Amino acid sequence: METAYDRRWPFGTAATILVDHPGGFPDGEHELALLQQLRVSYLPFPSINTDAKRVTLEA
Repeated sequence: METAYDRRWPFGTAATILVDHPGGFPDGEHELALLQQLRVSYLPFPSINTDAKRVTLEA
């Protein structure tokens, strides 16, 4: 999810992230660690946010 300065990512717009794991993920609970880094033209530093989610996969 990357955009150029003249085509900024609209804040609040949802994105879909696909994870390709060889053989697929097994059923059960998994924890996903997420890191978001935004470079906003009027900020002198990147905005960095982290989050973690637990998901349960069932066949």
